[in-house]
Amino acid sequence: MKVVFTHISTEKISGQPPLGIAYLSSYIRKYSPDIRVSIVDKAKDTFQAIKKEKPDVVGISSVTKEFARAEQLARRIKTELNIPVIIGGNHITIMPKVFNNSFNVGVLGEGEATTKILLDNKLENLDKIKGIVFNNNGQIAMTPRRELIRPLDEIPYPARDLFKMEKEYLVPRRAGTAGKVSRATHMFSGRGCPFSCRFCSSSHFWERQLRMFSPEYVVGEMNELINKYRVEEILLFDDLFASDTDRLRKIVSLLKQDKIQEKVDFGCLSRVDIINEERMKLLKEMNVLQIDYGFESGSQRILKYLKRDTTTVEMNKKAVELTHKYGIKIHGFFMIGAPDETKDDILKTLNFIKENKIDTITLTVLAPYPGTEIWEDAKQRGLVSDDMDWSMLDMAPETGEFIYLNKTMPKEEFLQIYDNFKKQIEGNQYAVSFKIKDVFSPFVMKYAATHPGEAWRYFYNSVIRKKINKQ
Repeated sequence: MKVVFTHISTEKISGQPPLGIAYLSSYIRKYSPDIRVSIVDKAKDTFQAIKKEKPDVVGISSVTKEFARAEQLARRIKTELNIPVIIGGNHITIMPKVFNNSFNVGVLGEGEATTKILLDNKLENLDKIKGIVFNNNGQIAMTPRRELIRPLDEIPYPARDLFKMEKEYLVPRRAGTAGKVSRATHMFSGRGCPFSCRFCSSSHFWERQLRMFSPEYVVGEMNELINKYRVEEILLFDDLFASDTDRLRKIVSLLKQDKIQEKVDFGCLSRVDIINEERMKLLKEMNVLQIDYGFESGSQRILKYLKRDTTTVEMNKKAVELTHKYGIKIHGFFMIGAPDETKDDILKTLNFIKENKIDTITLTVLAPYPGTEIWEDAKQRGLVSDDMDWSMLDMAPETGEFIYLNKTMPKEEFLQIYDNFKKQIEGNQYAVSFKIKDVFSPFVMKYAATHPGEAWRYFYNSVIRKKINKQ
């Protein structure tokens, strides 16, 4: 049997291959070695690329915004190739009721073990397989959720070898915000989150359970990235990487044994409420150049609405002070557009950014994603529905239509405030300073020659636009 996995998403972020299907692939290769596995990724024509692989089964992973595209692809595969299709990912897990005849079966939640068992059983005897949704004589049927994998180390490192890493993902980018152009990619050191922010569906997907890979596993994967892919920067993408001091200390100790912290730069995500002096010192020792924080708002009232009582504006400020104390750059995530947010609340967020000298910013508009309280509130207001156009769920209004949740001002006024906000923060963000030896290195020049459009957009967004905004 041969299975092909593909991920449907419009996001083409440099250095970030869709690791979900890479974990699936490595798990199946290890525990069902007779099954051949391949990945179709970043193809100009996904259907034709899948057809060329001649698979027996196709697995599709899809985010909510692109679910309609996943349906279209699945229907074409079933109709023209007569091949069964498995759908997985966040959207089908949270909204299994959207399952339809475009697919043969849907995988709910963590997918490695369930997908392996489905393939081992040739997609038969579905009622006996945990963690799926399927069509049972015209009725949607769901089986009980499968237990989460423990320990996580049972899952092999993601099968990055199935991606075109050199061509598509190991591209020039700044390391942290330090101005160095490097070969960068990302990894995860754990899964899940015990918190329940109103705007996030993670707790629904991972059942509010936090599981972490062992320090040995984490450092082993880092070594693979360095030795196999010559990576110069590693971004740790789980919010709670630094939440366990003993584990973090062990990771740093293992890094020092092989002097890994001297070979690569690191960036990581973190919640402000898990950062303290000891953990910050350890992050500095492992050569973390940048920490990404979800500050969300500079208004205490809005912050409490978004994150309940888990963080405060004062905690945000203390995290900034401590991070800057250790010479680590800060990237802040902020969102505006909460239902009761006023212009004064938005101004408080802008002032927080300026007063605390946040180095770089990502500003988004609050979107009602399924599986969140924001979704349920929007549904009660008639703004969203289970059969809506999923492409409307966008956190960047400049890309097209979006669901407007705010009740305190007209949409046109809000968009004007949003645009002004973006201009102000872009004009005040950290200005990248390229080193000649980095810009004209063989690696960078080779990539620029084969991807001239992307190279120009990167240079324009990083240098020229920022200079214009500062004038």
